[in-house]
Amino acid sequence: MKSVKKNYIYNVLYQILTIILPLITAPYVARVLGAENTGIYSYTHSIAQYFVILIMLGLNNYGNKYIAAIRDNHEELNKAFNEIYTMQFITGIIFIGAFIVLQLLNCFNDTFYLWLQFPFILSAIFDVNWFFFGTEEFKLTVTRNSVIKILTIIATFAFIKESSDISKYVLLLSSGMLISNLCLWPFLVRKIKVRLAKLSDVKKHFKENIILFIPVIATSIYTVMDKIMIGFMSTMQDVGYYEYSERIKNIPLGLINALGTVMLPRMSNLFAKKEEQEKAIQSINYSMEFILWLSVALAFGISSVSKEFIPLFLGNDYQECIKLTSLLSFAIIFIGYANVIRTQYLIPKSKNKIYVTSSIIGALVNFIVNYFLIKSIGVIGAVIGTLIAELSVALFQTISIYHELAFKRYFMCLTKYLLVGTIMYVINVSLLEALALNYIYMLILKIITGSLVYVILTMLINTFIDKKSIINISILKLSNKH
Repeated sequence: MKSVKKNYIYNVLYQILTIILPLITAPYVARVLGAENTGIYSYTHSIAQYFVILIMLGLNNYGNKYIAAIRDNHEELNKAFNEIYTMQFITGIIFIGAFIVLQLLNCFNDTFYLWLQFPFILSAIFDVNWFFFGTEEFKLTVTRNSVIKILTIIATFAFIKESSDISKYVLLLSSGMLISNLCLWPFLVRKIKVRLAKLSDVKKHFKENIILFIPVIATSIYTVMDKIMIGFMSTMQDVGYYEYSERIKNIPLGLINALGTVMLPRMSNLFAKKEEQEKAIQSINYSMEFILWLSVALAFGISSVSKEFIPLFLGNDYQECIKLTSLLSFAIIFIGYANVIRTQYLIPKSKNKIYVTSSIIGALVNFIVNYFLIKSIGVIGAVIGTLIAELSVALFQTISIYHELAFKRYFMCLTKYLLVGTIMYVINVSLLEALALNYIYMLILKIITGSLVYVILTMLINTFIDKKSIINISILKLSNKH
Protein backbone atom coordinates (compact mmCIF):
# COMPACT_ATOMS: atom_id res chain seq x y z
CA MET A 1 0.00 0.00 0.00
CA LYS A 2 1.28 3.44 -0.87
CA SER A 3 2.67 5.58 1.95
CA VAL A 4 0.69 8.67 2.94
CA LYS A 5 4.01 10.35 3.75
CA LYS A 6 5.40 9.79 0.26
CA ASN A 7 2.16 10.77 -1.46
CA TYR A 8 1.89 13.93 0.59
CA ILE A 9 5.52 14.80 -0.17
CA TYR A 10 4.85 14.36 -3.90
CA ASN A 11 1.80 16.61 -3.67
CA VAL A 12 3.56 19.20 -1.52
CA LEU A 13 6.47 19.34 -3.97
CA TYR A 14 3.97 19.86 -6.76
CA GLN A 15 2.14 22.53 -4.77
CA ILE A 16 5.46 24.28 -4.10
CA LEU A 17 6.01 24.24 -7.85
CA THR A 18 2.54 25.74 -8.40
CA ILE A 19 3.46 28.42 -5.86
CA ILE A 20 6.77 29.27 -7.53
CA LEU A 21 5.54 29.30 -11.14
CA PRO A 22 2.78 31.91 -10.64
CA LEU A 23 5.32 34.03 -8.78
CA ILE A 24 7.30 33.99 -12.02
CA THR A 25 4.53 34.41 -14.59
CA ALA A 26 1.71 36.36 -12.93
CA PRO A 27 3.69 39.61 -12.61
CA TYR A 28 4.67 39.33 -16.27
CA VAL A 29 1.16 38.49 -17.53
CA ALA A 30 -0.44 41.15 -15.31
CA ARG A 31 1.76 43.86 -16.78
CA VAL A 32 1.66 42.65 -20.40
CA LEU A 33 -2.06 41.85 -20.72
CA GLY A 34 -3.49 44.25 -18.14
CA ALA A 35 -6.48 43.82 -15.83
CA GLU A 36 -9.14 44.04 -18.56
CA ASN A 37 -7.63 41.32 -20.78
CA THR A 38 -7.05 39.16 -17.72
CA GLY A 39 -10.73 39.69 -16.94
CA ILE A 40 -11.68 38.47 -20.44
CA TYR A 41 -9.64 35.29 -19.92
CA SER A 42 -11.10 34.74 -16.45
CA TYR A 43 -14.68 35.38 -17.62
CA THR A 44 -14.53 32.99 -20.60
CA HIS A 45 -12.59 30.39 -18.62
CA SER A 46 -15.30 30.46 -15.95
CA ILE A 47 -18.01 29.73 -18.52
CA ALA A 48 -15.90 26.95 -20.07
CA GLN A 49 -15.31 25.55 -16.60
CA TYR A 50 -19.03 24.96 -16.17
CA PHE A 51 -19.02 22.67 -19.21
CA VAL A 52 -16.05 20.81 -17.72
CA ILE A 53 -17.96 20.44 -14.45
CA LEU A 54 -21.01 19.09 -16.30
CA ILE A 55 -18.87 16.56 -18.15
CA MET A 56 -17.08 15.35 -15.02
CA LEU A 57 -20.19 15.40 -12.80
CA GLY A 58 -18.94 14.15 -9.39
CA LEU A 59 -16.19 11.92 -10.75
CA ASN A 60 -13.24 13.52 -9.00
CA ASN A 61 -14.75 12.43 -5.69
CA TYR A 62 -16.84 9.40 -6.73
CA GLY A 63 -14.28 7.84 -9.05
CA ASN A 64 -11.47 8.42 -6.57
CA LYS A 65 -13.42 6.86 -3.72
CA TYR A 66 -14.80 3.91 -5.74
CA ILE A 67 -11.45 2.96 -7.26
CA ALA A 68 -9.73 3.22 -3.84
CA ALA A 69 -12.19 0.74 -2.32
CA ILE A 70 -11.67 -2.01 -4.95
CA ARG A 71 -8.12 -1.32 -6.19
CA ASP A 72 -6.71 -4.58 -4.75
CA ASN A 73 -8.88 -6.68 -7.10
CA HIS A 74 -7.52 -6.17 -10.63
CA GLU A 75 -10.45 -7.79 -12.43
CA GLU A 76 -12.98 -5.70 -10.54
CA LEU A 77 -10.79 -2.60 -10.98
CA ASN A 78 -10.73 -3.08 -14.76
CA LYS A 79 -14.50 -3.55 -14.90
CA ALA A 80 -15.20 -0.55 -12.64
CA PHE A 81 -12.98 1.79 -14.64
CA ASN A 82 -14.68 0.96 -17.94
CA GLU A 83 -18.14 1.42 -16.43
CA ILE A 84 -17.28 4.76 -14.84
CA TYR A 85 -15.36 6.06 -17.84
CA THR A 86 -18.21 5.12 -20.21
CA MET A 87 -20.44 7.40 -18.15
CA GLN A 88 -17.83 10.17 -18.44
CA PHE A 89 -17.54 9.64 -22.20
CA ILE A 90 -21.32 9.88 -22.68
CA THR A 91 -21.64 13.10 -20.67
CA GLY A 92 -18.63 14.45 -22.56
CA ILE A 93 -20.26 13.95 -25.94
CA ILE A 94 -23.53 15.48 -24.71
CA PHE A 95 -22.08 18.66 -23.21
CA ILE A 96 -19.43 19.24 -25.86
CA GLY A 97 -22.26 19.09 -28.37
CA ALA A 98 -24.29 21.50 -26.25
CA PHE A 99 -21.38 23.96 -26.13
CA ILE A 100 -21.01 23.93 -29.91
CA VAL A 101 -24.74 24.51 -30.44
CA LEU A 102 -24.87 27.37 -27.92
CA GLN A 103 -21.82 28.98 -29.49
CA LEU A 104 -23.32 28.77 -32.99
CA LEU A 105 -26.46 30.44 -31.62
CA ASN A 106 -24.31 33.24 -30.09
CA CYS A 107 -25.69 32.65 -26.59
CA PHE A 108 -22.59 34.05 -24.83
CA ASN A 109 -20.57 37.24 -24.84
CA ASP A 110 -16.96 37.10 -26.08
CA THR A 111 -17.78 34.21 -28.42
CA PHE A 112 -14.36 34.31 -30.10
CA TYR A 113 -12.46 33.82 -26.85
CA LEU A 114 -14.87 31.09 -25.81
CA TRP A 115 -13.99 29.13 -28.94
CA LEU A 116 -10.36 29.37 -27.83
CA GLN A 117 -11.40 27.70 -24.55
CA PHE A 118 -12.68 24.65 -26.47
CA PRO A 119 -9.51 22.55 -25.90
CA PHE A 120 -10.05 23.04 -22.16
CA ILE A 121 -13.62 21.75 -22.44
CA LEU A 122 -12.49 18.85 -24.63
CA SER A 123 -9.83 17.94 -22.05
CA ALA A 124 -12.55 16.85 -19.62
CA ILE A 125 -13.45 13.84 -21.74
CA PHE A 126 -9.87 12.57 -21.37
CA ASP A 127 -9.47 13.39 -17.66
CA VAL A 128 -8.71 10.15 -15.79
CA ASN A 129 -6.92 11.68 -12.82
CA TRP A 130 -9.60 10.16 -10.58
CA PHE A 131 -8.34 6.67 -11.45
CA PHE A 132 -4.73 7.39 -10.54
CA PHE A 133 -5.77 9.22 -7.35
CA GLY A 134 -7.83 6.19 -6.36
CA THR A 135 -4.87 3.87 -6.88
CA GLU A 136 -2.68 6.39 -5.02
CA GLU A 137 -0.25 6.81 -7.91
CA PHE A 138 0.46 10.42 -7.11
CA LYS A 139 4.05 10.40 -8.36
CA LEU A 140 2.82 9.86 -11.92
CA THR A 141 0.19 12.62 -11.86
CA VAL A 142 2.47 15.07 -10.08
CA THR A 143 5.35 14.50 -12.52
CA ARG A 144 3.05 14.87 -15.52
CA ASN A 145 1.45 18.06 -14.19
CA SER A 146 4.81 19.56 -13.30
CA VAL A 147 6.31 19.01 -16.76
CA ILE A 148 3.25 20.44 -18.54
CA LYS A 149 3.16 23.48 -16.26
CA ILE A 150 6.84 24.24 -16.82
CA LEU A 151 6.41 23.96 -20.60
CA THR A 152 3.36 26.24 -20.43
CA ILE A 153 5.39 28.81 -18.50
CA ILE A 154 8.16 28.74 -21.08
CA ALA A 155 5.62 29.17 -23.88
CA THR A 156 4.03 32.12 -22.04
CA PHE A 157 7.30 34.05 -22.00
CA ALA A 158 8.04 33.03 -25.58
CA PHE A 159 4.73 33.97 -27.22
CA ILE A 160 2.94 36.51 -24.98
CA LYS A 161 4.61 39.83 -25.71
CA GLU A 162 1.85 42.50 -25.73
CA SER A 163 -1.78 43.08 -24.76
CA SER A 164 -3.01 42.00 -28.21
CA ASP A 165 -1.67 38.50 -27.49
CA ILE A 166 -4.67 37.73 -25.27
CA SER A 167 -5.97 35.20 -27.82
CA LYS A 168 -2.62 33.37 -27.80
CA TYR A 169 -2.70 33.34 -24.00
CA VAL A 170 -6.21 31.84 -23.84
CA LEU A 171 -5.38 29.16 -26.42
CA LEU A 172 -2.06 28.34 -24.74
CA LEU A 173 -3.61 27.67 -21.33
CA SER A 174 -6.62 25.76 -22.65
CA SER A 175 -4.43 23.56 -24.88
CA GLY A 176 -2.12 22.87 -21.94
CA MET A 177 -4.99 21.24 -20.05
CA LEU A 178 -5.84 18.99 -23.00
CA ILE A 179 -2.22 17.89 -23.46
CA SER A 180 -1.87 17.29 -19.73
CA ASN A 181 -4.84 14.90 -19.62
CA LEU A 182 -3.83 13.08 -22.79
CA CYS A 183 -0.41 12.36 -21.30
CA LEU A 184 -1.92 10.00 -18.72
CA TRP A 185 -3.45 7.65 -21.28
CA PRO A 186 -0.26 5.76 -22.27
CA PHE A 187 0.11 4.81 -18.58
CA LEU A 188 -3.58 3.98 -18.23
CA VAL A 189 -3.69 1.47 -21.09
CA ARG A 190 -0.83 -0.47 -19.49
CA LYS A 191 -3.05 -1.13 -16.49
CA ILE A 192 -6.55 -1.23 -17.94
CA LYS A 193 -8.09 -2.79 -21.04
CA VAL A 194 -10.11 0.26 -22.00
CA ARG A 195 -13.46 -0.42 -23.67
CA LEU A 196 -16.91 1.08 -23.48
CA ALA A 197 -19.19 -0.74 -21.04
CA LYS A 198 -22.85 -1.68 -21.47
CA LEU A 199 -25.33 1.03 -20.51
CA SER A 200 -26.98 -1.38 -18.08
CA ASP A 201 -23.67 -1.61 -16.16
CA VAL A 202 -23.22 2.18 -16.18
CA LYS A 203 -26.56 2.97 -14.54
CA LYS A 204 -25.52 1.79 -11.08
CA HIS A 205 -22.79 4.45 -10.97
CA PHE A 206 -24.94 7.28 -12.23
CA LYS A 207 -27.09 7.87 -9.13
CA GLU A 208 -24.29 8.23 -6.57
CA ASN A 209 -22.19 10.20 -9.04
CA ILE A 210 -25.06 12.65 -9.54
CA ILE A 211 -25.39 12.98 -5.76
CA LEU A 212 -21.71 13.98 -5.54
CA PHE A 213 -22.18 16.25 -8.56
CA ILE A 214 -24.68 18.45 -6.70
CA PRO A 215 -22.06 19.82 -4.26
CA VAL A 216 -19.61 20.28 -7.15
CA ILE A 217 -22.01 22.46 -9.11
CA ALA A 218 -23.15 24.21 -5.92
CA THR A 219 -19.58 24.95 -4.85
CA SER A 220 -18.83 26.29 -8.32
CA ILE A 221 -21.34 29.07 -7.68
CA TYR A 222 -19.00 30.62 -5.14
CA THR A 223 -15.75 29.63 -6.87
CA VAL A 224 -16.62 30.20 -10.53
CA MET A 225 -19.92 32.09 -10.69
CA ASP A 226 -18.37 35.00 -8.76
CA LYS A 227 -16.39 36.06 -11.81
CA ILE A 228 -19.33 35.63 -14.18
CA MET A 229 -21.55 37.75 -11.91
CA ILE A 230 -18.87 40.44 -11.61
CA GLY A 231 -18.57 40.43 -15.40
CA PHE A 232 -22.32 40.94 -15.80
CA MET A 233 -22.84 43.39 -12.93
CA SER A 234 -19.55 45.31 -12.95
CA THR A 235 -16.59 45.52 -15.37
CA MET A 236 -14.02 43.19 -16.93
CA GLN A 237 -11.39 45.20 -15.08
CA ASP A 238 -13.00 44.24 -11.78
CA VAL A 239 -13.04 40.61 -12.94
CA GLY A 240 -9.30 40.95 -13.50
CA TYR A 241 -8.75 42.38 -10.00
CA TYR A 242 -10.80 39.57 -8.46
CA GLU A 243 -9.03 36.95 -10.56
CA TYR A 244 -5.57 37.97 -9.33
CA SER A 245 -6.71 38.29 -5.71
CA GLU A 246 -8.17 34.80 -5.91
CA ARG A 247 -5.00 33.45 -7.52
CA ILE A 248 -2.90 34.81 -4.67
CA LYS A 249 -5.26 33.18 -2.16
CA ASN A 250 -5.17 29.89 -4.08
CA ILE A 251 -1.37 29.70 -4.24
CA PRO A 252 -0.87 28.61 -0.59
CA LEU A 253 -4.30 26.95 -0.51
CA GLY A 254 -2.77 24.26 -2.70
CA LEU A 255 -0.79 23.01 0.30
CA ILE A 256 -4.05 22.39 2.15
CA ASN A 257 -5.78 20.77 -0.81
CA ALA A 258 -2.78 18.47 -1.27
CA LEU A 259 -3.51 16.81 2.07
CA GLY A 260 -7.17 16.27 1.18
CA THR A 261 -6.22 14.77 -2.20
CA VAL A 262 -3.86 12.30 -0.56
CA MET A 263 -6.07 11.41 2.40
CA LEU A 264 -9.40 10.82 0.59
CA PRO A 265 -8.44 7.44 -0.94
CA ARG A 266 -6.59 6.42 2.23
CA MET A 267 -9.55 7.25 4.49
CA SER A 268 -11.97 5.51 2.11
CA ASN A 269 -9.81 2.41 2.39
CA LEU A 270 -9.56 2.62 6.20
CA PHE A 271 -13.27 3.21 6.78
CA ALA A 272 -14.04 0.21 4.54
CA LYS A 273 -12.29 -1.97 7.15
CA LYS A 274 -14.05 -2.21 10.53
CA GLU A 275 -10.82 -2.89 12.40
CA GLU A 276 -9.26 0.37 11.15
CA GLN A 277 -11.92 2.80 12.43
CA GLU A 278 -9.87 4.07 15.39
CA LYS A 279 -6.85 4.65 13.19
CA ALA A 280 -9.02 6.60 10.75
CA ILE A 281 -10.35 8.93 13.47
CA GLN A 282 -6.83 9.46 14.81
CA SER A 283 -5.67 10.48 11.33
CA ILE A 284 -8.50 13.01 11.11
CA ASN A 285 -7.47 14.51 14.44
CA TYR A 286 -3.86 14.87 13.31
CA SER A 287 -4.95 16.35 10.00
CA MET A 288 -7.36 18.84 11.52
CA GLU A 289 -4.91 20.40 13.95
CA PHE A 290 -2.18 20.57 11.32
CA ILE A 291 -4.55 22.24 8.83
CA LEU A 292 -5.84 24.72 11.43
CA TRP A 293 -2.29 25.64 12.36
CA LEU A 294 -1.28 26.04 8.73
CA SER A 295 -4.43 27.80 7.44
CA VAL A 296 -4.45 30.44 10.19
CA ALA A 297 -0.77 31.19 9.53
CA LEU A 298 -1.44 31.54 5.79
CA ALA A 299 -4.55 33.69 6.23
CA PHE A 300 -3.07 36.21 8.67
CA GLY A 301 0.28 36.13 6.90
CA ILE A 302 -1.07 36.95 3.44
CA SER A 303 -3.37 39.63 4.81
CA SER A 304 -0.54 41.32 6.69
CA VAL A 305 1.86 41.47 3.72
CA SER A 306 -0.62 42.29 0.91
CA LYS A 307 0.17 46.02 1.12
CA GLU A 308 3.77 45.36 0.11
CA PHE A 309 3.31 42.19 -1.92
CA ILE A 310 0.67 43.37 -4.44
CA PRO A 311 2.63 46.37 -5.86
CA LEU A 312 5.77 44.24 -6.17
CA PHE A 313 3.99 41.21 -7.56
CA LEU A 314 1.42 42.75 -9.90
CA GLY A 315 2.48 46.40 -10.25
CA ASN A 316 1.06 49.73 -9.12
CA ASP A 317 -1.95 49.39 -11.44
CA TYR A 318 -3.38 46.72 -9.14
CA GLN A 319 -3.78 48.70 -5.90
CA GLU A 320 -7.43 47.56 -5.80
CA CYS A 321 -6.18 44.01 -5.19
CA ILE A 322 -4.67 44.96 -1.81
CA LYS A 323 -7.97 45.17 0.06
CA LEU A 324 -9.47 42.29 -1.93
CA THR A 325 -6.57 39.97 -1.11
CA SER A 326 -6.44 41.10 2.54
CA LEU A 327 -10.05 40.04 3.05
CA LEU A 328 -10.18 37.02 0.74
CA SER A 329 -7.20 35.38 2.45
CA PHE A 330 -9.32 34.61 5.53
CA ALA A 331 -11.40 32.22 3.46
CA ILE A 332 -8.37 29.90 3.69
CA ILE A 333 -9.28 29.08 7.30
CA PHE A 334 -12.87 28.06 6.50
CA ILE A 335 -11.82 26.16 3.36
CA GLY A 336 -9.06 24.25 5.16
CA TYR A 337 -11.33 23.28 8.05
CA ALA A 338 -14.15 22.09 5.76
CA ASN A 339 -11.67 20.29 3.49
CA VAL A 340 -10.63 17.95 6.30
CA ILE A 341 -14.25 17.18 7.22
CA ARG A 342 -15.26 16.65 3.59
CA THR A 343 -12.36 14.59 2.21
CA GLN A 344 -11.51 12.61 5.35
CA TYR A 345 -14.93 11.93 6.87
CA LEU A 346 -18.06 12.85 4.89
CA ILE A 347 -17.07 11.38 1.51
CA PRO A 348 -15.23 8.27 2.84
CA LYS A 349 -18.18 7.55 5.19
CA SER A 350 -20.69 8.13 2.35
CA LYS A 351 -22.41 10.92 4.27
CA ASN A 352 -23.35 12.46 0.96
CA LYS A 353 -26.54 14.16 2.17
CA ILE A 354 -24.60 16.38 4.60
CA TYR A 355 -21.95 17.19 1.98
CA VAL A 356 -24.57 17.98 -0.65
CA THR A 357 -26.73 20.10 1.66
CA SER A 358 -23.77 22.13 2.95
CA SER A 359 -22.71 22.90 -0.61
CA ILE A 360 -26.21 23.98 -1.61
CA ILE A 361 -26.43 26.26 1.43
CA GLY A 362 -23.05 27.81 0.56
CA ALA A 363 -24.12 28.34 -3.04
CA LEU A 364 -27.41 30.00 -2.11
CA VAL A 365 -25.77 32.23 0.49
CA ASN A 366 -23.08 33.28 -1.96
CA PHE A 367 -25.48 33.99 -4.82
CA ILE A 368 -27.79 36.09 -2.63
CA VAL A 369 -24.97 38.09 -1.03
CA ASN A 370 -23.32 38.60 -4.43
CA TYR A 371 -26.55 39.74 -6.05
CA PHE A 372 -27.13 42.51 -3.53
CA LEU A 373 -23.56 43.52 -2.66
CA ILE A 374 -21.95 43.55 -6.12
CA LYS A 375 -24.67 45.96 -7.23
CA SER A 376 -24.04 48.31 -4.31
CA ILE A 377 -20.32 48.04 -3.48
CA GLY A 378 -18.84 46.34 -6.54
CA VAL A 379 -16.19 43.62 -6.54
CA ILE A 380 -15.65 43.78 -2.76
CA GLY A 381 -19.18 42.40 -2.47
CA ALA A 382 -18.06 39.20 -4.20
CA VAL A 383 -15.26 38.82 -1.64
CA ILE A 384 -17.70 39.21 1.24
CA GLY A 385 -20.04 36.72 -0.43
CA THR A 386 -17.24 34.15 -0.69
CA LEU A 387 -16.27 34.56 2.98
CA ILE A 388 -19.85 34.18 4.24
CA ALA A 389 -20.47 31.21 1.92
CA GLU A 390 -17.34 29.32 3.04
CA LEU A 391 -18.21 29.99 6.69
CA SER A 392 -21.77 28.72 6.23
CA VAL A 393 -20.48 25.49 4.66
CA ALA A 394 -18.09 24.86 7.55
CA LEU A 395 -20.77 25.61 10.17
CA PHE A 396 -23.39 23.34 8.64
CA GLN A 397 -20.98 20.41 8.35
CA THR A 398 -19.90 20.91 11.95
CA ILE A 399 -23.44 21.04 13.32
CA SER A 400 -24.44 17.95 11.30
CA ILE A 401 -21.75 15.65 12.75
CA TYR A 402 -20.93 17.50 15.96
CA HIS A 403 -21.07 14.35 18.15
CA GLU A 404 -19.08 12.17 15.75
CA LEU A 405 -15.72 13.94 15.84
CA ALA A 406 -13.68 15.78 18.49
CA PHE A 407 -15.00 19.26 17.62
CA LYS A 408 -14.45 20.69 21.10
CA ARG A 409 -10.79 19.85 20.68
CA TYR A 410 -10.79 21.38 17.18
CA PHE A 411 -12.33 24.63 18.43
CA MET A 412 -9.75 24.90 21.20
CA CYS A 413 -7.00 24.46 18.61
CA LEU A 414 -8.58 27.05 16.34
CA THR A 415 -8.89 29.53 19.20
CA LYS A 416 -5.24 29.30 20.21
CA TYR A 417 -4.03 29.63 16.61
CA LEU A 418 -6.34 32.57 15.95
CA LEU A 419 -4.84 34.25 19.02
CA VAL A 420 -1.30 33.60 17.77
CA GLY A 421 -2.26 34.75 14.27
CA THR A 422 -3.75 37.97 15.62
CA ILE A 423 -0.59 38.75 17.58
CA MET A 424 1.51 38.10 14.48
CA TYR A 425 -0.77 40.35 12.39
CA VAL A 426 -0.63 43.23 14.91
CA ILE A 427 3.16 43.06 15.08
CA ASN A 428 3.44 43.02 11.26
CA VAL A 429 0.92 45.77 10.57
CA SER A 430 0.98 48.07 13.60
CA LEU A 431 4.60 47.84 14.73
CA LEU A 432 6.74 47.03 11.69
CA GLU A 433 4.98 49.47 9.34
CA ALA A 434 5.98 52.28 11.70
CA LEU A 435 9.55 51.72 10.48
CA ALA A 436 8.54 53.15 7.07
CA LEU A 437 10.88 50.93 5.03
CA ASN A 438 10.52 50.49 1.27
CA TYR A 439 8.32 47.71 -0.14
CA ILE A 440 10.99 45.06 -0.60
CA TYR A 441 12.64 45.45 2.81
CA MET A 442 9.30 45.69 4.57
CA LEU A 443 7.99 42.55 2.85
CA ILE A 444 11.09 40.55 3.78
CA LEU A 445 10.98 41.84 7.36
CA LYS A 446 7.29 41.00 7.73
CA ILE A 447 7.73 37.46 6.38
CA ILE A 448 10.69 36.68 8.64
CA THR A 449 9.23 38.34 11.74
CA GLY A 450 5.73 36.93 11.20
CA SER A 451 7.03 33.39 10.69
CA LEU A 452 9.23 33.51 13.77
CA VAL A 453 6.49 34.99 15.96
CA TYR A 454 3.92 32.43 14.82
CA VAL A 455 6.19 29.39 15.22
CA ILE A 456 7.68 30.47 18.58
CA LEU A 457 4.30 31.36 20.12
CA THR A 458 2.84 28.08 18.84
CA MET A 459 5.67 26.10 20.44
CA LEU A 460 5.29 27.97 23.74
CA ILE A 461 1.52 27.44 23.92
CA ASN A 462 1.75 23.77 22.98
CA THR A 463 4.60 23.17 25.44
CA PHE A 464 3.35 25.01 28.52
CA ILE A 465 -0.41 25.48 28.13
CA ASP A 466 -1.94 22.98 25.69
CA LYS A 467 0.11 19.89 26.50
CA LYS A 468 -2.39 17.64 24.70
CA SER A 469 -1.55 19.25 21.38
CA ILE A 470 -0.95 16.79 18.59
CA ILE A 471 0.68 19.32 16.28
CA ASN A 472 4.32 18.61 15.48
CA ILE A 473 4.63 20.92 12.45
CA SER A 474 5.43 17.74 10.53
CA ILE A 475 3.16 15.76 8.27
CA LEU A 476 5.11 12.62 9.16
CA LYS A 477 2.53 12.04 11.91
CA LEU A 478 0.02 11.22 9.18
CA SER A 479 1.93 8.19 7.98
CA ASN A 480 0.37 4.84 8.88
CA LYS A 481 3.81 3.30 8.33
CA HIS A 482 2.66 0.68 5.89
